[in-house]
Amino acid sequence: MMVEVVERVAGFAAYELLFALAHDLLVQQQISVILDCSSVYPFILHRSAELARKANAQLRVVCCVVDGAVRGQRLNERKNGTGATAPLPPTLTFDDELRLFTHLPHDTLMLHTTDPLEEYLPKVIAYLTQ
Repeated sequence: MMVEVVERVAGFAAYELLFALAHDLLVQQQISVILDCSSVYPFILHRSAELARKANAQLRVVCCVVDGAVRGQRLNERKNGTGATAPLPPTLTFDDELRLFTHLPHDTLMLHTTDPLEEYLPKVIAYLTQ
C-alpha cells in the first residue's frame, strides 16, 4: 500500500517537473516541445492546452495505441536497472483502451504502433506540419 502511494506522489511530481520545463521552453524561450507522456489523465491535456495558449502555439496530440499484449511484451523487454518491472494490470481490449482517450481533441492523430516506426513516421510529420 505504501509503495503505491509513493509511486503516485512520484508520478505527479514528475509531471510537475515536466510541465515546468515545458513552460520554460515553450512560453519563455518559444522553442517547440514534444511531451511524451500518457494522455489517459485529462489533467495532462488541460495543462498542455494551457501551455499552448500561453505561448500562442498550436497543440498537436499524437496518441500511440497498441493492444495490451504487445504493450506488456514491450514493458517486459525493458531494462530498468533492476531487471524486473512492476506487475501489469489486467489487459483491456483494444476498444476498451480507445475509450480511455475520448477526452482528446477531435483532431488527434491516432496511431496503431504495432508496425515499425518507419511505416508511420511520415504520417506523423505531415500531421505536425499541417
